[in-house]
Amino acid sequence: MSVKNREDSQAFGLRLARLREARGFTQLDLANQLLVNKNTIQNIEYGISEPKAGTVISLCEALHCTPNDLFPERLSEDNGRRREIKAIEEKLLRMSDYAFSRCVKLINQVLDTVLDIMAWKRRSKLGKNAELTQFAGSTFSKPVRQ
Repeated sequence: MSVKNREDSQAFGLRLARLREARGFTQLDLANQLLVNKNTIQNIEYGISEPKAGTVISLCEALHCTPNDLFPERLSEDNGRRREIKAIEEKLLRMSDYAFSRCVKLINQVLDTVLDIMAWKRRSKLGKNAELTQFAGSTFSKPVRQ
């Protein structure tokens, strides 16, 4: 794990301590489960030392959590994606009803086209043993049982 400064190390340690306590572990219990010294857990929780990547994985397994539960928000790998999604949500909320309905219509047209292409590919693979079925305005192929 590579944290950028002491503040990040302390934030990580605080989250670790809270998760550990929420799961009913003492520092010694967690240390025994990870096969490390109790001081290792203490130093991580106080922000004195940084856990290695393998230790983070072991912590997650022991505490039944993900790395995102332990890392501060700004260190999360998908933080950029979250910001992008939030920006798109905000744009959609600011849209007028007309603009929103146009976007939905366009998305539906694209999906219909993709479904039609998928159906065409499937029909061309199945050849004569295909029965055509209508679903949501698109044609899908369904094999005929013999």
